[in-house]
Amino acid sequence: MRGVVLALACAWGLWLLAAQVFLWTPLLRHLINAHTPKVHLEYRSAWSWWPGSVHARGLVLTGQDRAVQWRLALDEVTSSIAIGQLQSRLFHATAVHVRGVEFALRRRLRPVEMTLGRLRGLPVIAGLEELPLREEGPNDELPDWRYRLFTVWLEDIAASEVRQIWIDQWRVDGAAELAGAFYLKPLREVLVAPGEARLHGVAVSGAGVPVAGRVEGKLLVTLSKFDPRQLTMERFFHAANADADLRGRIAGIDVLGGIGGAGPAHLSARMRKGRIETGDASFDAGPLAVRGVRAAGATVRFASGDRMRATLSVQRARLQQRILRARTVETTVAGAPIDFAALRPPGWFAFDVRGGRVDDARRLGGRLFGNERVRAGRGSFSAHLEGPLHRLAGRARVALSQLQISARGLQIRGESRADLRIAGLDPWRGADLAGTRVSVDAGRLVPDEEIGPGWWGRAVLTTARLRFHPLRVDAAVEAQCRDARPIVGVYAHLKDLPGFLNSLFGMDGLSVRASAQGGRGWFLLPLLAAEGNGASIRATLRQDVRGQRGAALLTAHGIPVALDLDGGGSSLHLFGPGDFFADRERELRAEPVVRPAPRLARRATPLARRPLPRPR
Repeated sequence: MRGVVLALACAWGLWLLAAQVFLWTPLLRHLINAHTPKVHLEYRSAWSWWPGSVHARGLVLTGQDRAVQWRLALDEVTSSIAIGQLQSRLFHATAVHVRGVEFALRRRLRPVEMTLGRLRGLPVIAGLEELPLREEGPNDELPDWRYRLFTVWLEDIAASEVRQIWIDQWRVDGAAELAGAFYLKPLREVLVAPGEARLHGVAVSGAGVPVAGRVEGKLLVTLSKFDPRQLTMERFFHAANADADLRGRIAGIDVLGGIGGAGPAHLSARMRKGRIETGDASFDAGPLAVRGVRAAGATVRFASGDRMRATLSVQRARLQQRILRARTVETTVAGAPIDFAALRPPGWFAFDVRGGRVDDARRLGGRLFGNERVRAGRGSFSAHLEGPLHRLAGRARVALSQLQISARGLQIRGESRADLRIAGLDPWRGADLAGTRVSVDAGRLVPDEEIGPGWWGRAVLTTARLRFHPLRVDAAVEAQCRDARPIVGVYAHLKDLPGFLNSLFGMDGLSVRASAQGGRGWFLLPLLAAEGNGASIRATLRQDVRGQRGAALLTAHGIPVALDLDGGGSSLHLFGPGDFFADRERELRAEPVVRPAPRLARRATPLARRPLPRPR
């Protein structure tokens, strides 16, 4: 018995000596760093008191392949290692207990991807190139006959005092704990079963901008075995399960290019194979500003079960220039539960504006039309749209009081209301506005004589098609109005017209038909016809990059007069007015509209061929 004990003691002593020599000297580091050049191991000290049990301090593991670069730093680690499996190039460790963790990973970028936006907020990894430039050339997937890479299998991981996890532009700092199991056979298989993170007030930032703070809760992630060589978004999420219960405070919307918007948030969700089976999230934002819009606050609500529904509600929104404001602007989406393996847009959308106010119609007109024709006015508006994203339908209402519009030196004043009927709205293509109605009441014309008490007009768009790219409107309108004074005033100075045309302005119950087309920098009025009380108006007009061309034929008591509208003028033609108008009408129909040249789209500038700044 004494001999057995002595033999065991000798064996343990030999192990003790061999292990310390192996760990204290550069032998282990040389073995790993020389035979696996893509991985570099360093540690401050390491020892082993029992076969298979290893303790290390100040361990830093750095690695890279063609796709990513990473660094893992551990203050202190204790683990049991299956020594017998090392010969098979399998590093199998159990009871991996770690204290103090920092992890950084960044994707490698091609030269054309090296833009300031992609580099901002990336981690700097000591020992690797300053910039994560991707190697050129074909991928080497290492066929089995020359595969010599080590497989890593870590079980029963328990990590405390996790200080930092930094993946690409996303960074988590603060107190956290990690637990779980991890299996990696490089270029062959990956498995996380499961991984658990417990957060104790961490801070989250993206691209160097604070995103959230005081985040607490638990995140459980499981990745079933998958082959990284043929990884797609669909295959990755089919292997992913997750459970989250997190709460914290959103730092603001700076990461979205805005300011303010801080507030509490909560997320609870269960995901299986990439599909959100159940979920509940909320965010209450404080005062914020983004892209020229300010708001007193905003709320986000998300719920998912058999159906998904999410609502963004913005309270007391207004333009910074104090042109428009609204009590509530709300967007809701709904549809099937989110499936990250097969992302699809929600099947139903709703957009509501309630309590809208126009504080300055003059400035609004300048923003919309790029001119100063709208001189004054204020009013209210509201809107509701719903349906599939490419077929939204609904209505919008705009009412303007004390509206004043300038046209050819005249000031047209009145009360206006528009009831827009919207159908088939596709945000990328256009919409059908047929059925839209516009009314004007209490109108008057200055500085000429007043139109008379209570000038009015009613119009309906019998056809109206709006296209966004390129911007274009095609419409036909039918209208009834008190007299022709505003119509004629658009084409000519009323004081320059012969006196016998006054009946045009006095005819009661004027009927108007017109068709029009327009876009950015051009306008075409093929036909305008108005009749009433023995008088009539016919007009045609075109305005494009070459200037204005057109003509009008005014008839009163059977006497016609033509107006030449070329160049923005309104000279009279008393002899042969009908022939003059017909000739001008034929010319305009034969001449194509010349549109302005399209604007060139701006692109992000690659930085591959110029010195790059040091990323922060």
